[in-house]
Amino acid sequence: WRTVYGHLGSATVRDGAQVRAGQVIGTVGLTAGDGRPSIHYEVRQMRG
Repeated sequence: WRTVYGHLGSATVRDGAQVRAGQVIGTVGLTAGDGRPSIHYEVRQMRG
């Protein structure tokens, strides 16, 4: 499984890094186009 985050203000970990529960991975950004804080989150099942 892999998680994907979009609309971050900044990321504090590298792509592909394993993280622990409670670890800060980034900050919410104002990048959704409407000027409000937002975040996009996906959980993807990796195949193959």
